[in-house]
Amino acid sequence: MSLDNIVATIQSLSEESNKLSENEEANLYVYLADKDTKLGDVEKLLNLCKTNDAKLVCLKGLSKKSASNPPKALTTEISNPPETVESLRKYEKKSGQAQKWPASMDDIMRSTVFFYLADESALEYDDESALNLIFFYNNIDKGTFDEHKDGYVLVHKQEVKKYGTSKYTSKELEDLEDEMPGAIYLPVDKSRRDNAEKSPSARTVSAHRAIQEHIV
Repeated sequence: MSLDNIVATIQSLSEESNKLSENEEANLYVYLADKDTKLGDVEKLLNLCKTNDAKLVCLKGLSKKSASNPPKALTTEISNPPETVESLRKYEKKSGQAQKWPASMDDIMRSTVFFYLADESALEYDDESALNLIFFYNNIDKGTFDEHKDGYVLVHKQEVKKYGTSKYTSKELEDLEDEMPGAIYLPVDKSRRDNAEKSPSARTVSAHRAIQEHIV
């Protein structure tokens, strides 16, 4: 029995007194459309049901199964949880070595993150950018973006918002800052990131300049 035939069976039961509710029907369709659902098993169950009442009991059971196991959101595929003020304390130096920094994050970027989080002269939303940078590099280390090695990643509020295929123009970056303050848009490939650091955005330039002033 194809999906179309199963749907036809569901619709043929719409006049029954104990018909599926709108929510039950919606949950059932979600279950049937799931890639892990075996439509052949659903066919066998419906064929075993000799009456409409029995078929509805079966379908309601499948609907409840879908409701109790909702599809996972895209962002849950990334295992590391969002950073908090408490978790950031693990980045403090101990015994002369920085703790927990992503291995792929170089010293300049680490200094930038520290500046964004700690310095009073940092720009508005710099703390958001810092958390997004940590999230980005943690996932570089985990290989989360390996399927997008030639692309770019847009991160906002420590979530992947989308993957891009080309570098943003200055105007697009300005629009992004207005739409998603603190968001970052970086290439996955390290060589591209290194080139980007040679001509950083205005936000990064301000941070690096302030860092150098503190060092002096």
